[in-house]
Amino acid sequence: MLGRTLLAEVRMSSRRPRKRRKHYHHARKTPPGSPPGIATPEPASRPGSPASEGAPGPGGGQLKAIAYGPESLSEHDLQSGGEAESIRGSAPVLWIDVVGRCDSHTLAQLSGQFRIHPLALEDVVNTHQRPKLKEYDEHQFLVLRAPTLETHEDGESEVHSTQVSIFLGRDYVLTVQEHQNPAFTVVAERIRAKKGKIRSGGADYLAYALVDAIVDFFFPILHHLGDEVDRLEEEIIEGRCGDALQRIYALKRELMELRRVVYPLRDVLVHFYRGDVEMVESGTQVYFRDCYDHTVQVMDVLESIRDTASNLMDLQQNAIAQRMNEVMKVLTIIATVFIPLSFLAGLYGMNFDGNASPWNMPELRWRYGYPLALGLMVAVASGMVTYFWRKGWLTSSTTIRREASAPDS
Repeated sequence: MLGRTLLAEVRMSSRRPRKRRKHYHHARKTPPGSPPGIATPEPASRPGSPASEGAPGPGGGQLKAIAYGPESLSEHDLQSGGEAESIRGSAPVLWIDVVGRCDSHTLAQLSGQFRIHPLALEDVVNTHQRPKLKEYDEHQFLVLRAPTLETHEDGESEVHSTQVSIFLGRDYVLTVQEHQNPAFTVVAERIRAKKGKIRSGGADYLAYALVDAIVDFFFPILHHLGDEVDRLEEEIIEGRCGDALQRIYALKRELMELRRVVYPLRDVLVHFYRGDVEMVESGTQVYFRDCYDHTVQVMDVLESIRDTASNLMDLQQNAIAQRMNEVMKVLTIIATVFIPLSFLAGLYGMNFDGNASPWNMPELRWRYGYPLALGLMVAVASGMVTYFWRKGWLTSSTTIRREASAPDS
């Protein structure tokens, strides 16, 4: 009966609505054996595709330009990549921001004006890249992955990352976002409001501001995941989490995705603050060192949450085992109480002839023999229950103390 009950609980938990499972492996878009440097946009970003219909700009991408200096600022909405040539040189720093993947014609225009290497264009189009830094003659090419927290209609949230490509030149920064990133919106507002040193800095400082904004956006997402881990821990301790294993595995997948993003980013930032990047001035290297420190903090928080999430699996297994032991204890106590009662019932159920011998159960002829037998059974059962209660065997121990489950600091 107990096995059937547990099997029924497992089947009921399997029928609960499950959270969407996101596959974190990325398939390579370029066919195997293709020549290097072939930048072919994905079908969803080509003109006329459903994903690009109704979106501004060529091929579904949005092209914006901000040319600024200490005392000047101008913003432009570009209709094609060729318009960037007329803006370049009008201010000390030019920021070209491309949101969404453009068509091959726009990419060719931007590549020709800023002399972008074909291998870099291939990495821009194939948005499965890991964070990395590549140096070319005319520019530095940086690939990052920005974290985003997506909330579905059912209230469930999901963490994933999108690719951000940054080209750093002497007087320009060209960024290509897979989707609109709120970190870049914050940097644009800083430029408009003239906050900090961004208006007086060069293109290298703008690149730092963009990278630093992306790194800072890791902290609220980690805070959200930490709250989710704490909430799940409380539900497991209180025995209110029926889909604990599923939620734990979902958390571990999201944390693994963030880990794949953060660790390569740390290796990339090392080159910036050590002076290995030629186009970054010595004054800006200090800021990249601060950005590197923020990345290390993100890694520490991420590893702490991952350790706690891994401990949740053991906590869930211990809670299940403890509840099983509690069930077995109750069944054992019930069986123990009925053992002497079964003995008494079996003893007086023997069919000995009382007329054959006066020693054959003379109490069967007593006037109050039956009530006395029942009273004896009640007295025995009550005495055993009282004994078990004084020993503390009847108290529930399924509640796990939070102090015992918390990891050592």
